[in-house]
Amino acid sequence: MSQLVRRNQALLSEEEKKQLVTAIWQVKSRGSYDDFVKTHVNGAAFYHHAPAFLPWHREFVRLLEVALPTPPGTPTLTVPYWDWTGTDDPWADYFMGGNGRAGDDRVMTGPFAISGGWNCVDPSEPIPSYLRRQFGAHGTHLPTGPDVTACLALTPYDSEPWEAGGDPTFRKSLEGVTAPDIHNRVHTWIGGNMNLASAPNDPVFWLHHCNIDRLWAQWQQEHPKLTYQPQSGGPPGQNSDDLMPPWSSVRVSAVLNHRSLGYVYDTENPTAQGDRMRPGDTLRGGDSIGSGDGRYRLVYETDGNLVLYRDGERTPRWSSGTQRRSPGMCVMQMDGDLTIDDADGQRVWSLGTDGRGNRLRLTDEGTLEVSGLSGEIAWRSAHEVMA
Repeated sequence: MSQLVRRNQALLSEEEKKQLVTAIWQVKSRGSYDDFVKTHVNGAAFYHHAPAFLPWHREFVRLLEVALPTPPGTPTLTVPYWDWTGTDDPWADYFMGGNGRAGDDRVMTGPFAISGGWNCVDPSEPIPSYLRRQFGAHGTHLPTGPDVTACLALTPYDSEPWEAGGDPTFRKSLEGVTAPDIHNRVHTWIGGNMNLASAPNDPVFWLHHCNIDRLWAQWQQEHPKLTYQPQSGGPPGQNSDDLMPPWSSVRVSAVLNHRSLGYVYDTENPTAQGDRMRPGDTLRGGDSIGSGDGRYRLVYETDGNLVLYRDGERTPRWSSGTQRRSPGMCVMQMDGDLTIDDADGQRVWSLGTDGRGNRLRLTDEGTLEVSGLSGEIAWRSAHEVMA
């Protein structure tokens, strides 16, 4: 089974973003999307300002991801994350659409605007049927890099009193119960529907919570000896072995390891798959990617060399020339450069496409291509067989 990778929305192509929009609309059209909204409304009081805030939303986002239909012939769709500490936002007209207009906060652009027929529901209170946003109207700003760094340094995961007060903990800080107030601040900054318990009416909800989940996964990696709290003795539904309603068979403990749920983030150096390497993707000694027709293979050899072969041939068609270096990792960096580090973490090779590339693809013609988000080729390997 292929590894599912959740990726930074800023590094997705326009076509990939449009595929996600289409999939969300399909979930909406069959009625399932509104059920997600109602589930969040009904669980708001129980799973906000509580230790299981992160486990409950991890499962919630995962279930939406499972519900997304995947176009034939494409990789399985995953929910991307929106890293609000950066400069690349999701408000393009072909993706999440823009801010609401003055007066009624009505979103007028994008696939979820009123002109597109997107309607909002809330079983707990009457709200306008159209999607609303009000960027920055409440005097807040989006979380910064230093805010996130400070949050990730906090320990333990949580402590009494569980709802609020007491010493700052990671969960309370990430959720926004205490400073630096990460999660809640994003909801408040977007405003409109995102300020309500029915926040999933705004599809950007999923991108936001995907990033929250990513930060929890990062905290877990940085603090491997620390466990979820409370293990026992806490409020019902918040202990490690407790069930999380409305799901009749999902316990808190079942979702503590995101990898066991079948997905990783591009920031965790996932193994490259198929015929390409995307930002964050990695090849380790013996790993490879293949052309779509299977005739060519790019292999990161166990001698540290990155080599392109044609099926049945022993002479490389292209090579990084890094043989006899202890194999470490070959990585498509987030800045678009393909690099090789040895086992000691020393940089031994770079393709030099940083700032111009985004992904590497092995074509059926046996060439390697590094292209940017627009599809413009930043580098292409030669066709000649190496001597």
